[in-house]
Amino acid sequence: MADTCIECDVVIVGSGFAGSLIAKELIHKQIETANGKRRLNVVILEAGAGVQPNVNAYMRSYTRPTPKSRKVHIPPRSTVLHPPSPPAGQRH
Repeated sequence: MADTCIECDVVIVGSGFAGSLIAKELIHKQIETANGKRRLNVVILEAGAGVQPNVNAYMRSYTRPTPKSRKVHIPPRSTVLHPPSPPAGQRH
């Protein structure tokens, strides 16, 4: 049995993009209880590493190239194909 028990109304698994948005919406919802209305208690479970105390260093870790990203070929801008422009005076 766990040493710590947390009581909550909603558990969200994963703090990624969707989990964060759902949690943000749910914390503003109210429920009826015997003692009146109260906000939902929301808990987010995350298996990944926690955010470092220095959030700037944490965010830089996403901008550093990784060995996998070095293998990705991004063509020079001049070789990117664009759809032809419509003739003058015509709309899309």
